[in-house]
Amino acid sequence: MDSLLLQLRNERINRRITMTKTFMVENEFENVEVTIIEQPGAELGSVVWPGACFLSDYIQQNRQLILQKRVIELGCGPGLPGICSAILGAREVILTEQNKPELLRIINQNIQLNQSKTKCEIKSLVLDWFDDTSIKNTSPPFDVILASDIVYNNNIQLFDALCNTIKLLASNTTVILLSYKKRDAAEKYFFDNLGEGFRFDKVSSGGDQMIYKICMK
Repeated sequence: MDSLLLQLRNERINRRITMTKTFMVENEFENVEVTIIEQPGAELGSVVWPGACFLSDYIQQNRQLILQKRVIELGCGPGLPGICSAILGAREVILTEQNKPELLRIINQNIQLNQSKTKCEIKSLVLDWFDDTSIKNTSPPFDVILASDIVYNNNIQLFDALCNTIKLLASNTTVILLSYKKRDAAEKYFFDNLGEGFRFDKVSSGGDQMIYKICMK
């Protein structure tokens, strides 16, 4: 399959454009249509970025990584990789985002649109990377941590918080799948920081997108 993206439809709601994207995911038995609502202009994370599509494709091609696993997605936006993981056989999926009403509404709509297509329970949670209690309330550790397009620009404090979040969510058997596009030289700080305790393996690349499989050393 060349791409997950099949069709795009625009609907005008409350003076904003709500876009419904349809993706096709092939699980063990059939092709399943995944419907994702996004809202350009609402929030930075309210749209499906290319990294999320790239990561979702990788998960589909390597579904053994998430099969019967507890999966958490960080900075999930509309939640495409996490929802695809649920449909492809994950045991539990938690989609996490900042405490922003627009984002949370989109995530919960997407869960409602796709929950009936899988036996895996999909949940949404507010996750504050700067609050250890918020992180621990997700009930770590997780088997798999998903992240796409969340390492960008030069916010060192944010990189520190993200590294701490990953460390608190992971165990020595956790697999982290990070979809990444280089945008700023300062992003190296994240890789150096997390790299003190984790090993990075580039497992896929295409154009300016790449996927790292990250595990504890």
